[in-house]
Amino acid sequence: SSSWSGSTRRMEMFHSKAFRPQMFGDLRNQISVDEMKYIIKTAEVLLENDEHVELLKLLLSSHTQLINGDFSQSFITSWTIVERNIYDLWMQKLLSARISKRIREDLDRWDLYRVLEILHLDKIIPNDEYIELKSLQGLRNDVIHEGHEITHKTATKCFELALEIIKKNMNLKNKINVKQVYI
Repeated sequence: SSSWSGSTRRMEMFHSKAFRPQMFGDLRNQISVDEMKYIIKTAEVLLENDEHVELLKLLLSSHTQLINGDFSQSFITSWTIVERNIYDLWMQKLLSARISKRIREDLDRWDLYRVLEILHLDKIIPNDEYIELKSLQGLRNDVIHEGHEITHKTATKCFELALEIIKKNMNLKNKINVKQVYI
């Protein structure tokens, strides 16, 4: 027999790499110079704002957890972004209402249930978003208080909602034009 035989696992790995003909180069993503300039300029602007940096860290963490199969943890991390956005909308409403500081501080302590209801009644949050947020809020409570597990589909849904919130709040493009090329 030959010492190059693929009979053992160790030799099988070496054998498949050493003797496989490579027909094509490696597939790579190619981005135009203008798109790259946009990415760099956007990154510089975002990195100047500490709040944006924190939100992007949360989003990256959620994405990593989602990819690693930690669906409940990904859901909770994404929900943090969603809930933060709801409270930002609430603060905007309170600041524009011209109420005393004492009343504003009292209203600022309201729980998410009440805040979400008021924002929906005032049509700041549309019906379809409200229904989705209420559903996700219930799931969040089930995870935190009851220890329920989240499915991949639900974690992905919450991540995508968090991603859309960040894109909207940071005025980010929806998609970068990428072309796949062989080199």
